[in-house]
Amino acid sequence: MSLESEVIFVDESGDHSLSDKSIQKCKYFVLGFVYCRSPNRLRKHLRRLLKRLHKKNKYPPKLDELKFYLPTQKLFKKYDYSNEEVARYQSFMNKNRIKMIKILNRNCNGIYAAICDKALAGRDKFKNGEELGNWLFANTLTKNIIPYLRCRHTPSVIYDKGRLSASRCAAFHIYLFDIENYLRMTGINYDSVKLGQAQDCSSYTEPGIWASDIVAGAYRYAYVNSDIKYSQLLVNKIYDGHRLYWQK
Repeated sequence: MSLESEVIFVDESGDHSLSDKSIQKCKYFVLGFVYCRSPNRLRKHLRRLLKRLHKKNKYPPKLDELKFYLPTQKLFKKYDYSNEEVARYQSFMNKNRIKMIKILNRNCNGIYAAICDKALAGRDKFKNGEELGNWLFANTLTKNIIPYLRCRHTPSVIYDKGRLSASRCAAFHIYLFDIENYLRMTGINYDSVKLGQAQDCSSYTEPGIWASDIVAGAYRYAYVNSDIKYSQLLVNKIYDGHRLYWQK
């Protein structure tokens, strides 16, 4: 795949588990989508920001990717940061997030978020959280993103390698790329946009996944805290920019 092919990056924020404990602890599960015609510009500027924040000690030096939410348990357990160190880095996150969002606004061509209220998802519909996440992924691409893109070339889909086990990736790609038949059955014009290959990629090496994490995090923050201070800063929204599954 050419590094400059058009790409839709996808990442998630929150736990997709449907257990009672998970729903109480993490009500919302969010998928963020970022569409880029020239993804290398986005990659370059996000890498530069990470390097600057590390140099100024405003972001954990042992964390090699930009995140909307700092992974505090990983910082404590894997990297042995102290409570004081993590609290210090947390104090910089408001300004860090705004800088991340400004880079997205200048270097991507479309963003979208799918927000799932897990309490309303219905465990009778989905066997587990992975099945729920796969359905949200494919359904959002199908109904809320693909029909509204004006692509010059066939876009590929890149998502975080940690999203699925290796044995389940192939089955997910088959599921995802049945979109064409689905769209034709529902009468949506599919002729102008087709999807290229799907690829799982480590978030450590793909800044485009950092970007989709930022989108997912901004909307999860909006719903968890009833505060749109980050999501309202995002521009280049695809259609209305987000969708809530499911509404009462």
